[in-house]
Amino acid sequence: MKIPRLLSLIFLFLIRATDSNAQVLLQQAFPNLSFDQPLGFQHPGDGTDRIFVATQPGVVYVFNNSPSVTSAKVFLDLRDRVTSGGELGFLGLAFHPDYKNNGYFYVNYTTSNPLRSVIARYTVSPTDPDAADKNSELILFQVNQPFANHNGGQLAFGPDGYLYIGLGDGGSAGDPQNNAQNNAVLLGKLLRIDVNAPPGGGTYSIPRDNPFVGNTSGYREEIYAYGLRNPWRFSFDPATGRLWAADVGQDLWEEIDLIEKGKNYGWRIMEGNHCFDPPSGCNTAGLTPPIWEYGHNSEGGEAVIGGYVYRGAGVPELFGKYIYGDFVSGRIWALTYDGVNPPVNTLLLNSGLEISSFGVDQHNELYVCAFDGKIYKFTSATPPPPPTATPTPIPDPDLIQRSWGIFGDTPVPQDYDGDAKADLGVWRPLEGRWYLLPSAGGFSVQSWGLPGDTPVPADYDGDRKADLAVFRSSQGAWFILNSLGGTRVLKFGRSSDQPVPQDYDGDGLADLAIFRPSQGGWGIKPSGGGSLITVRWGLPGDVPVPGDYDGDGKADVAVWRPGDGTWYIVLSGGGIQVRPWGQNGDIPVVADYDGDGKADLAVWRPGDGTWYLIFSSTGAVSFRAWGVSGDKPVPGDYNGDGKADLAVWRPGDGTWWIALTR
Repeated sequence: MKIPRLLSLIFLFLIRATDSNAQVLLQQAFPNLSFDQPLGFQHPGDGTDRIFVATQPGVVYVFNNSPSVTSAKVFLDLRDRVTSGGELGFLGLAFHPDYKNNGYFYVNYTTSNPLRSVIARYTVSPTDPDAADKNSELILFQVNQPFANHNGGQLAFGPDGYLYIGLGDGGSAGDPQNNAQNNAVLLGKLLRIDVNAPPGGGTYSIPRDNPFVGNTSGYREEIYAYGLRNPWRFSFDPATGRLWAADVGQDLWEEIDLIEKGKNYGWRIMEGNHCFDPPSGCNTAGLTPPIWEYGHNSEGGEAVIGGYVYRGAGVPELFGKYIYGDFVSGRIWALTYDGVNPPVNTLLLNSGLEISSFGVDQHNELYVCAFDGKIYKFTSATPPPPPTATPTPIPDPDLIQRSWGIFGDTPVPQDYDGDAKADLGVWRPLEGRWYLLPSAGGFSVQSWGLPGDTPVPADYDGDRKADLAVFRSSQGAWFILNSLGGTRVLKFGRSSDQPVPQDYDGDGLADLAIFRPSQGGWGIKPSGGGSLITVRWGLPGDVPVPGDYDGDGKADVAVWRPGDGTWYIVLSGGGIQVRPWGQNGDIPVVADYDGDGKADLAVWRPGDGTWYLIFSSTGAVSFRAWGVSGDKPVPGDYNGDGKADLAVWRPGDGTWWIALTR
């Protein structure tokens, strides 16, 4: 990061885009607060909606995420060990994905004698959630710095649970020691380490798939990517998993990179897309060019500050765009990139600010740290449109639009964290990975399953949290990863069966169950270990729709017949229900939409995106358009009010559209 002389500027409370057609604003997020050189904005991912601001001298502050907040508490003060000034100081802060339970957070700061970067872990105080235990420092590793600039600084946990660390090339100018191309040193690299599985006596381990694991050339195994000059700020897009990094340039060019494992991003051979050493005719074989660059000119700047792909709901104009800026010029841009078409860059603001960093809160709203001491928030100047039948990005508290997943994923909304709210989740068949976005905040990625498996998440251990599970039809086996710990592999079913796990016996645990379309037969294996239950109910071509239709706490066997739209239900308390509801081509969407504890008959019509509901509590009928052709219906209780909300997931862009009930 380049830090020129501080300017004595007075900034307006509200900053409007210089483009008269733009409708994006920056406003002071916390008008009553000011900080000494803020350069880090984080939230802990524990659902408390707190904000942590790190300052260059070495103080971390904590406060509630409210524009009316009047004071911030000192969470951690490391000024007695941080060497600060110029590009030195407290440079990075990251909270462990399980911070809510383990209280761990990680820092990156510079200190002296010798000049070096320190990567360390601290722990929150056991008696005060707004204070760190300063004596808990565990140094993971240290890197000597040959010069006082180009220290990098960013720390971030990736969707794989590993800690990523950005280190600059060691400073001076032009990388005189050629550190960025020397894989025997850590400088000029993006590192990836595992802080959850340290070896005996160690502080971290090396992920098994790091690119230089087991090499015989003396390369550092911590290296994830190399050829970087000063990757001051990088971030992960939680919807796609892409790693975006802004690498600060030398004399002429600033660059934006999409970081991938093992790749060489060119410095000092190249600066951006241009030869640097040598200045012409350089060998570019094996180098990965930036996805975008801009020059040191009147339309660019001189020190790129990496930002985030915006995934909030408050500024729909920015959704899915990578937002970044420049420390020197104060410009802020939006880069649009879909992975297929060439990127499109748009100037959003001439802010007049010395932008030091970007950050997001637990709602994925985007903020700017500036060296005038203030924190700014992006807002929309466009009034929200009225609700329409087809979901559109509306910043309405009853309508949620959130990107989570990519094309090819399978949506798997469940209550994975036990807070009685459905969480966004997708299962990626090509990877066998689960990408979860808990309603309390944060996100997690877990490998569980193989391509070809069917995801069957449910609460198999009775802790009120959905467990990750897959049904492997080729083996007729269920693979369950219990949220309480441990794994199970159970044989039940065969290749042509459809898994239909539910709590059929009312003991609070999901039972293994299958529907055999060829016979219209059900097989249920009670979780308590009782005798196998078999039921003949249904015909070939029927769709299994188990649910608790009589409200006795036990799932009932049921099928929906597409040919005539009729529901056939065997009530666990006795009796049979037969009722037509729907038509051929509809998709049954069983859930408790009225909150009476009973499953309601419901279908979603793909042709026009309309939901047709019959409320069990009153017998009333409800129609509502929500979704478009090609969407996948994903009803669930996303706000925890006991009523299922209408929701669809759009495979084309991985966006969830949720209409909350009130």
